Amino acid sequence: MLSISVIRNKKSNDNENKTSPMTVPYGPRSWPIFGNILQLGYRPYETLSRWSKMSKYGPMFRLQLGSQTVVVLNSAPLIREALHGHSETFAGRPYLHMIHETLHGKGVISAPYGREFHEHKNFLIKSFNRFGRRRRSSLESGCLDQVRFLAEKIRENQSIPFSIGNMLSQIACNNIC
Repeated sequence: MLSISVIRNKKSNDNENKTSPMTVPYGPRSWPIFGNILQLGYRPYETLSRWSKMSKYGPMFRLQLGSQTVVVLNSAPLIREALHGHSETFAGRPYLHMIHETLHGKGVISAPYGREFHEHKNFLIKSFNRFGRRRRSSLESGCLDQVRFLAEKIRENQSIPFSIGNMLSQIACNNIC
């Protein structure tokens, strides 16, 4: 089994990045800017498995993937302990600069795990339920209307060759809207 968790940087009041005070296990030496990305090769899962079997790293070790510090857990007991015993530590999302700059740390995608994350998640669940996630709704009937429309167009053009790509794109756009 393999699990990867990102150690998140906490923003202080003066907007400086400071790493949270936790002990990070030893890992392979990283390169500036790239970290260990170049060392992972074409089959990173094999490289991570091989590193976890080395006595100097063991089943838990640290990597740098660009600017992100990542802890690799490569044994079932370690993963179980991390997910059950320290669930809140592993519950958050990684800090992704582009998403954070776009959403300003708001929403389910980029909000750190906590009160605000739960508020956004509950809002989304209520909204999905209101718009018919758990019952037959106008959304479902609209989708079925689009499928009927496509079937009718196919029947009309049965004898001549035609391109279905534009019709599928139109139906997908109508359903999304």
